[in-house]
Amino acid sequence: MDGTLVAGRPEDVADWTSEEWEAALEQSHTIAARCHWGRFMSVFGDEADLAFQGPSGLSDAALLDRLADAEALVTQLMVEQSSLLRVLRERRLRDQAVDTPDHDPQSCTRGCCDADGWVTLEVAQALAVTERQVHRRLDTAERLTRYRAVAEAMRDGLLQSWTATKLLEHLDLLAPYVCADRLDVIEQTTLAWLLDRPRTVGQLNARMRRLLLSLRPEDGDESDPLASGRRVDVVPAEMGDLATVVAQVPEVDAVAIAGTLRALAAEPVNPADLRTRDQREADLLTSCLTGVRAAHGFDDDLELIARSPGSLSVRLDVTIPASSLRGHGAPAHIPGYGVVPAAAGAALAGAADCDVTTRPLVYDPGTGRLLGSGAGLDCGQRPAGAGSGEGGSRMSWLHDVLPASGYQHPPVMERLVHLRDATCRAPGCARRAQRCDCDHVVPYPDGPTSVDNTCCLCRRHHRLKTHAPGWSLSMARDGTATWTTPTGRTLRTDPADYRDGGDHLTAAPDGDIPPF
Repeated sequence: MDGTLVAGRPEDVADWTSEEWEAALEQSHTIAARCHWGRFMSVFGDEADLAFQGPSGLSDAALLDRLADAEALVTQLMVEQSSLLRVLRERRLRDQAVDTPDHDPQSCTRGCCDADGWVTLEVAQALAVTERQVHRRLDTAERLTRYRAVAEAMRDGLLQSWTATKLLEHLDLLAPYVCADRLDVIEQTTLAWLLDRPRTVGQLNARMRRLLLSLRPEDGDESDPLASGRRVDVVPAEMGDLATVVAQVPEVDAVAIAGTLRALAAEPVNPADLRTRDQREADLLTSCLTGVRAAHGFDDDLELIARSPGSLSVRLDVTIPASSLRGHGAPAHIPGYGVVPAAAGAALAGAADCDVTTRPLVYDPGTGRLLGSGAGLDCGQRPAGAGSGEGGSRMSWLHDVLPASGYQHPPVMERLVHLRDATCRAPGCARRAQRCDCDHVVPYPDGPTSVDNTCCLCRRHHRLKTHAPGWSLSMARDGTATWTTPTGRTLRTDPADYRDGGDHLTAAPDGDIPPF
């Protein structure tokens, strides 16, 4: 053995002694542990490991480990491909510079230069992808040279490839608004957060969007290129008779559209209407725009739309700090949608045609976890001192809600649990709490009907928790939910974080970044 991994078995391996096999196996493991490609050996099996019999002989836990290693390998290969692509681009740019020595590719007006050295078509044909996809990969390759901590985590296989790509994009969006040192802290802190436990891309997007909105100057949306990018696209489906309609509109309009459709489709007006709410919303959108019945709609839809302006009650929950009601300050939050700029939140909270109420929320500034909520008050009839919880605002505190005597959750308890959780408490699920079940963590009557024994679960994850073999759920008094999987892994979810702004995102990480 000369210090390299055994790629194949020599002709005379049949004559190896057990000691030679053990030495070869030990050497391959040692080298694998020192290199970025070490997890490659786990995915495909060590050629020197005679005990490897394929995945069918693995335990459930080992199968999950190998799946995670395969995902890590995808990320490692992505970094390797980015490096190769960047080197090829640099060579093509050098060739271009030799042919056109007096030209700057960025400002060339004769069309003879290209910012990427005309490399995209060549690579696209070699990889059987589009040139647009190659451009995106080139962008990722360049970002990896700027954000070294992310690149190192990817080389070690600690980040899922799509999550890493989105993180790089978010860091580039933040770069114009923060200094280099703070951007570095944000990069390190976000990495620590991602690697602390499995996180979804949706969770990452929400976190980084809140931070971006808190940092971006409040000089009006017209300075944002997205504000002038309003458009509607229709994309045919690959199969079937459905198509996708994509509308890019200002957030205030988008939220108003969603709230109106949700209110229109809340309940069927015809007993024969067996459509789901999602199907009714789609049909009502078509009827609203065209004035005729949708392809799978009902005549009742047109009657509902015709009489809705005077009778429709649209409920819109907007969580916005009191300091931001004038349109400046920390971002607002809309359940089921996410964070919006303070100006958009203030506009929605003060919409003249909506039944708007204020609902004071009190949370722990250190953790962002809800402590209590006030009863709703009409914005136009707010008593003096209501904003501070005095005089007009009747507060309900989580720790003061007494257990109920029966199975049914009292309205106050249900409302506070919805506010505390905000979404389904299954890891990675973003279904809004108002569309979830209030579930007894320890089933009733063994467990009480109390805040400490209740969490929000969407119907699918409620069924999983109740019926799936090997799954269990427990919850601490602070609202932290801990799931145990059939293979013994523990997954933790926390209550909603109500902290404003995002300053807590820029604190320096404690210690080393933990592995995935």
